[in-house]
Amino acid sequence: SRPAHDRTVDIGSRVKAGQVLVELAVPELEEEAKQKEALVRQAEAEVTQAKRALAASEAAVAASRAFVTETRAGLARTQALYDRWKSESDRVSRLLAGGVIDSQTRDETLNQFRAAEATRAEAMAKVASSEAAVAKAEADRDKAAADVVADEARLDVAKADVRRMAALVAYTRVKAPYDGVVTRRTVHTGDYVTADGKHGLFAVAKVDPVRVVLNVPEADAGLIEDGQSVRVTLPASAGAPAVGKVVRTSWSLEPGSRTLRTEVDLPNPEGKLRPGMYVTTRLS
Repeated sequence: SRPAHDRTVDIGSRVKAGQVLVELAVPELEEEAKQKEALVRQAEAEVTQAKRALAASEAAVAASRAFVTETRAGLARTQALYDRWKSESDRVSRLLAGGVIDSQTRDETLNQFRAAEATRAEAMAKVASSEAAVAKAEADRDKAAADVVADEARLDVAKADVRRMAALVAYTRVKAPYDGVVTRRTVHTGDYVTADGKHGLFAVAKVDPVRVVLNVPEADAGLIEDGQSVRVTLPASAGAPAVGKVVRTSWSLEPGSRTLRTEVDLPNPEGKLRPGMYVTTRLS
């Protein structure tokens, strides 16, 4: 163990609720906590990378769709050219049949038509290819979106592990449960502490209010009520009695002594009453 912060809490120290009394050094736990934090940073980086990949995939989808639009426009142009030369080829064939033109003119027109036909076929293939590219880009985008979800889930798991480790590390800081005075300390800096659950490291007494325990005889047990006023006098003090209230009773009597355990909360702002002192009480 090591002392809390840069000061030592010792017997007689006044402490506040939540104040660290002692910090326990658990190296393996601290190293595991660091590892969990590193895993969170790694998971965060993976989420960032996955989101960038998703953005790139969405951009690829947009580019592929734009290319489809472009190839369809090219197909429309080649279709118009194809239609023109097909019409011209039909017209020239009729003129050749009527003896108006020669076969050479017909052949030249037919070659132009075949070229337009080939260009149209090429444009149709480009449209089909670009549409396939869109489908692939959309599939890649969907996979990237799924990767983001998976990485975010892993990040949540890593953060949960960090919170769990933080809760475990918090147990190494022993804190005062309430305002009071340290009445016992069983450890020193550097002591080896075992979690046997039998020996406390510190004892803290709550001094304001204090609890006064009365053993009321059987004959008077029926007169005790919750909230009843009790006047308490210190035998060693000549001051005015303090007044407290009955907060609870055991209701049943102790089998051996035939007395009723009665607990009284008594204000003690000046700390005159201390644990273990005997007092004289009078019930109103």
